[in-house]
Order: sequence, then structure tokens, then C-alpha cells
Amino acid sequence: SVEDQEAVKSSIQRALEAVGGASAEEAAPTIDGSTKYYVALGKVVNASPEHASKVRANMTGAARELGGYAVAPENETQAQAQALLKKHPKVKAFYLAPTLTPPSYEGGNLTIRISVAMLSYPDKVMLGQFSVKLTQEGVSGKNPQAELELVGMAAESAIKKFAKHAGALGS
Repeated sequence: SVEDQEAVKSSIQRALEAVGGASAEEAAPTIDGSTKYYVALGKVVNASPEHASKVRANMTGAARELGGYAVAPENETQAQAQALLKKHPKVKAFYLAPTLTPPSYEGGNLTIRISVAMLSYPDKVMLGQFSVKLTQEGVSGKNPQAELELVGMAAESAIKKFAKHAGALGS
């Protein structure tokens, strides 16, 4: 059945997320006539759970804001991807595998670097890689909040950088 009371839907959603279920946005990607790219995000390597969550959330949000992008659910299988993409042969699909370099504090600056391997999807053939490096000046000593903000900004920048090249990649 479909729940139409917002408070109940919100409670159900929080419960699903608490037990590791897919969020409503993760449940089913929307591919329509305007979708040009389908992006699956791999597990973020070298990241704390909080940083990994921030990378995924910000990359997903930035991709959706660009328009023409659909983001695969985190737990999508290769078979599910193949079945979905078979229905949409004009959509180019990519797998992005982000690696977060541990935050660096040098000379009063905080530096965050995200390297992203770009692969075809769902077969995962390597297409290339790039990185994004952001530095925030005036950060003395460990600053978890500044790290999280910079990680989020780097993740958004990574999607925008990918988007500039997506049309020339793949088949």
C-alpha cells in the first residue's frame, strides 16, 4: 500500500535508513527521455564512514542538479543494471570509484584530495581517472567540521569535472 501521511512516511524512511535500507531517493533511479548519463558510485576508498557518506551524498546531489543524470542505487547488482540499461540504450553509463586521500594539515592549511577512477558500467572497463584537490587556508590543528565541509565541496567538484568529459567517454 502507499502511505500518504507525511509524518508516517518520514518515520518509515528514518526506520529504513536506520536498518540499512535504501532511502527513497536510492530506491529506484529515474531514467526518462532527458537522461543522458547513468552513474553508479563505488564505495569510497580510504574514507571514514562520515566522510564516505558525505562524498556519496554530495556526488549524488551534484549529479542530479546537473540535469540529464540518474544515479544508481548503492546496492544495485550488475544484472539489475544490465536490465535497466537495456531498456534505455541511448543512456551512457559510468561507474565512478572515488578514493579520498587522508586530510592534510600543513602550514595552517587543510587540503582534501579525491581521486576518481572512471569506468564503463556495468562491465567496469577502465576509461580514465582524475583528481580534485581543494585547500582551505587558516585551519590550524585538526578540524573535523572543516574537513567534512571541504570533503563535500571536493565531491561536488569531482562530479562537475566528470560531467565536462562524460560525453567524450565510453562507447
